[in-house]
Amino acid sequence: MFDPTAYENLKVVFEGIVYDYDLNEEITIIERNDYINLADMSRTYNLSFMNKNDRNQLLIMKIELKANFQQLVAEWYPMNERPGANINVHFNVNTKLDEVLEKRVSKFLKKNYEKMYNLEQITNVYQDQKMTYQFILKRHEEITENNMEELHDIVNETINNGNYLLTML
Repeated sequence: MFDPTAYENLKVVFEGIVYDYDLNEEITIIERNDYINLADMSRTYNLSFMNKNDRNQLLIMKIELKANFQQLVAEWYPMNERPGANINVHFNVNTKLDEVLEKRVSKFLKKNYEKMYNLEQITNVYQDQKMTYQFILKRHEEITENNMEELHDIVNETINNGNYLLTML
């Protein structure tokens, strides 16, 4: 019988939480990815979703669980790593923002996430002059099975903050 890792258990709980929001028609899931990197033996799982009323997909939210090799095997071999996963939260804005609005979005995210996350911002310009903005929040501490209940708070907070950002756009 297969003994799931902490990462697998976190993934299943995380997926269930997000799909509950989708079933309750609070969000619409638009993409699900489950990657295994065979070069470094890491795992990445992410779900992308949007507000169900955002027909133009102005704001896409994504939550990502990542586990490196040490986190995956920490349950089987004594290591300095704890079994678990890292979490990143992405807010992808698919419309041009003026400078003031871009700063407001960045300030809002910093204010709401600064205690637990680092904010990274990426602006992309495409050939047709279309612009997208990626606001990536990287959680300082990994999540383990001991604090798995925080997954619900992370998903709920992402949805609520995404809904607020959508009103700003």
